[in-house]
Amino acid sequence: MKPNVTRSALSTSRLVVFGGFLLIAAFITWHSLRITGTYVAKADNAAILLQLVESNDGKLEGQYQSLFINDDGSLKSEAYSVSGDVDGWDISLSLKEMGFLPVTETVSGKFNGFALTLAFVSNKGQPFVQNFSTSNISEFQNWSNELRKKSQSILATKVMAEHQVRLEQQRRSFVSATDALVHQMQDVGTHIDATLKTLPQGNARYRAITSKVQAYYERARSLSGDRYALPRNQILVAMNQGLVATNQVDVEVQSIHSSYAARVNPLLDQLSQAERSCPALEPTINVACQKLADAGNTFKSKVGAFSAMLKQLENAYHSELAAQQAMIDGIEQIQ
Repeated sequence: MKPNVTRSALSTSRLVVFGGFLLIAAFITWHSLRITGTYVAKADNAAILLQLVESNDGKLEGQYQSLFINDDGSLKSEAYSVSGDVDGWDISLSLKEMGFLPVTETVSGKFNGFALTLAFVSNKGQPFVQNFSTSNISEFQNWSNELRKKSQSILATKVMAEHQVRLEQQRRSFVSATDALVHQMQDVGTHIDATLKTLPQGNARYRAITSKVQAYYERARSLSGDRYALPRNQILVAMNQGLVATNQVDVEVQSIHSSYAARVNPLLDQLSQAERSCPALEPTINVACQKLADAGNTFKSKVGAFSAMLKQLENAYHSELAAQQAMIDGIEQIQ
């Protein structure tokens, strides 16, 4: 007797077998490309994009991008090229920073078929685990845009708060700050007066060096011919020492300039800020404003004289140095 098999049962059996083949095929395809894809990690202050491609031999290639909000609200972006290996569910990645001096970081982790878990070390040396979910570039970009908005809001709030604090502090301490500023300007002004008495000596030193080089020059010109080559070379060495001495004087002048700029410029900035608060409706502040104006005008006058002297010394330096170099070049041509 033939078994009693209905058409419905046969159809069901065929569907089960066909479905089984589909599942096997899908598993094989998924297994061979299980890590290849785009992964995104998101946090309140970070967006991370990891793109991986797995080759048939278990090698991994890809790229890593991140955007972080620093503690001060500023943004920090990073980009790395990625290479690595996969062994079962274990993965090891080398992240090579893209830049002039690339830094390579090695991380390891697990893949569960849908997500990645990687172990990192923070900038402070603390280990932490970062979870990545399968996603797409659009999600990374959208979250990065949100972080940029958040950063802008933090920075704007910070700037506004700092501005309000500064204004309040200026209102409460204007009179005492003005007294301190006047005293500082008077103190620096006294030093400027003393320096203005000695700075002109720089011009005399430049001229004295040039005169000495001139004497060497005339001496060397009188020694023509090959038999005087050695004495001329010795004189040329002495003339070059004149260039060294001239540059040394300029170094001293620039040192004085830098020292005073470090003291004068902050005072000028403070003076400019204080002047913006004047005149005021309060009589006490107006008295301080007048005191500030008198001291400020005197201070600016001294600073102007100091700057003019420095400019004069700078011109003298370039002029005397050029004259000395011209004489040296003239002797070198004799040889």
